Amino acid sequence: MGPLPQRIGYLALSKLNNQPITIYGDGSQKRAFSCIDDCLLPLWNAAVAPAASKQIINLGSKKEYSILEAATILQEIVGGAQIEFLEMRHEVHAAYSTHQKSEEILGYQDTTTLQDGLKAMWEWAQQQPKRNQFVWPKYELERGLYKFWK
Repeated sequence: MGPLPQRIGYLALSKLNNQPITIYGDGSQKRAFSCIDDCLLPLWNAAVAPAASKQIINLGSKKEYSILEAATILQEIVGGAQIEFLEMRHEVHAAYSTHQKSEEILGYQDTTTLQDGLKAMWEWAQQQPKRNQFVWPKYELERGLYKFWK
């Protein structure tokens, strides 16, 4: 499952480790999540289709969700989880791609809903072996680090 990004996968792992789902800021940041299953054939087409040569083409969903909406959907799928809001990170507020070229040149179709993608990712995550989480004992540089990194 991906690019239901690492961040969403991390949220599922939080639940598996009995930790809260963490959101940086208020969760109003917008993202257009896409499923790897929807991206594989278009990625192949990007490599072999003559029309894709020398083109800049983005793959991504047309539908945007706030991080809070995605976390709430995941919260329902995993059977409940606490959501913890942490200090805001320096990040883009709205991140999504233009998708017209990916549809026209690569045949991209956004067929997997966020709910279905998250459900599949959660089923996969539950089957993974428990791994120890590494925590750095100290940091070389303290200046500019977010509090939640320490």
